[in-house]
This record gives sequence, C-alpha cells and structure tokens, in this order.
Amino acid sequence: MVPKLEKNLSLTNFDYADDVELLSDPEHAQKMLDDTDEWSNLIGLKVGAEITKFMIMNHPTQRSLSVNLTQLERVECFTYLGSILSTNGSSDLDIQPRIHKA
Repeated sequence: MVPKLEKNLSLTNFDYADDVELLSDPEHAQKMLDDTDEWSNLIGLKVGAEITKFMIMNHPTQRSLSVNLTQLERVECFTYLGSILSTNGSSDLDIQPRIHKA
C-alpha cells in the first residue's frame, strides 16, 4: 500500500535497511543532515561520514556538506536499489545499459 500524502506535505526521505536517502533543497540540506545525525545519536546510531555521499540534482550550487566536521564526498551519479541516479535527473545512465543487455 502506498501512503497518501496530505496537501502541502513532502516526502523527505527513503529508508531501506541501513541506508537513508534524504531529499531536500540545497539550502536546507545541511540542517536536515545535522538533524538526522542528532536524532540518530539519541537512539545509539551513527551517520558514517566516511561512507556517506551526497548529490545535488538539477541545481548549479557548489555547496558542500559535512557530518561532525567531516566533509562528505559529492558525486555526479550513484546506484541506489539498482537504479542509477544522476545530477541532471536523466535516466540515460540507467536505461542505456539495460537496452544494450536486451
């Protein structure tokens, strides 16, 4: 069953096993990351800054993000649950390999 979102509400994260994908505009991303780290610490979990990566889609900003003063790696694309996501929002990186395999 897919949850129904009420008016003016936004989906801000996806959780799968021990992975979390945060969705935010660039201006609020650091605050969201800080809040996630703070809440995680309260229940005994830790954001692994050394393995955490971030990507900003369809936005020209050069903003950087950090967790506990550790600078996070910014990537142009990554694979999440079998799908390739890229900064320009295109599905080409995901679709082209599938076409070639067919």
